[in-house]
Amino acid sequence: MRPSDLRGVRVALWWLGVYTRTLPAELREDRRDELRSDLHEHTAAMAGAGYSRWRASRHVVARLLRGAPADLWWRVEVEWERDRLATLLAHPSTLVTFLFALLLPVNIVWDALWGMSGPVEPIVTGLRFVVWTLACAIVVYVVAVVAFWATTGGSSERADRWAEVTRTQRVLRVTVPTMFFLYALAGLWRESPDPLAQVSAVAWGLFGVTLLVNLFCFGISAVSRRNRLHLGKVPS
Repeated sequence: MRPSDLRGVRVALWWLGVYTRTLPAELREDRRDELRSDLHEHTAAMAGAGYSRWRASRHVVARLLRGAPADLWWRVEVEWERDRLATLLAHPSTLVTFLFALLLPVNIVWDALWGMSGPVEPIVTGLRFVVWTLACAIVVYVVAVVAFWATTGGSSERADRWAEVTRTQRVLRVTVPTMFFLYALAGLWRESPDPLAQVSAVAWGLFGVTLLVNLFCFGISAVSRRNRLHLGKVPS
């Protein structure tokens, strides 16, 4: 039983790629090599114990879920040791994704309670404030990142990594943060008078377009990754 045969290992490798993607190359590869080796040893131990592929995958996923908080804490410690402002401006995906993960459920609850009165009215007011704050933070941060890249020209490391990825991955790296930005922009002025409300409506429509583009690209990436796995190559 090889690691690439297990869906759980693929999920673990995906998670490993997610939380190490914006790290410096040397640190990123050290972490990935360490955990790939650990996954290989863990898979070999389960194969020796007679585990089926399904049972082994469940064990890997369960271990991933138990270890995810430690992975995130490790990433926070790494980020804390670096130049915070330069890091956040040069590698925006980490913070933008975090803010979007906070904004999405709050906005959904606000939508569900919007227009209600009575005991829930203070809750609706509080949710409105949280949505506006998170949306404003995403919009301001993305604008600051664009300004930073326009004035500095980006980093050579980022240019090298951009040249290594496929065309589909390039599209995803552009459209995913764009989708988050448009979602935040749509929520920022949804209750404002025209023309801000119209800007919010346009942003919501463009969000739907970028969402469809992302789903299409994710599908292409999944098919490509499966083909590489069938050829015996484990994606990094």
